[in-house]
Amino acid sequence: MNSYVKALYDVAVANHSLDEITYQFDQLNEAVMSQKKWLEVMNSPMLSNNDKSKKIDDLNLNKDLANVLKILAHTRQMEVYDEIYPEWVRLMREINHVAHINIYTVKPLSDKQINALTKKLKPRFKKQQIEIHVKVRDNLIGGIRMVYQGQSLDHSIAHELEELFMTL
Repeated sequence: MNSYVKALYDVAVANHSLDEITYQFDQLNEAVMSQKKWLEVMNSPMLSNNDKSKKIDDLNLNKDLANVLKILAHTRQMEVYDEIYPEWVRLMREINHVAHINIYTVKPLSDKQINALTKKLKPRFKKQQIEIHVKVRDNLIGGIRMVYQGQSLDHSIAHELEELFMTL
């Protein structure tokens, strides 16, 4: 197991913050995947350690997760992030029987819709409790986009149009 993941896990257990860190790590990873340059900037010797710390603090992350990022940034090892996140996900899958699923929609979902979606997802997550986090995104034309531990299941109209375009 990666030593950063082990250290973060041990601190998270001691501070009773596993769920918080897992949820924030998923959100952070989604942002990092859409802005890969962020890792390069945070790895750059051109940016002072104080500036790197400020940028990480601006993310409003759990202090322990933020501290791991600061260590990586200050030692210019941000490329290790690409190993840390998947390892964290694997560990959480193993020990934490809660599936945090981010749902992106054009408009908020009703409780009835969330319950129906949970029932639909339950067969895929048989031994896990499902926690759905709905996020409204204006850039979707319609449909929904689901993200679970970095994996996307996209049922948005924009995605379907893109697939149609690619087949033409």
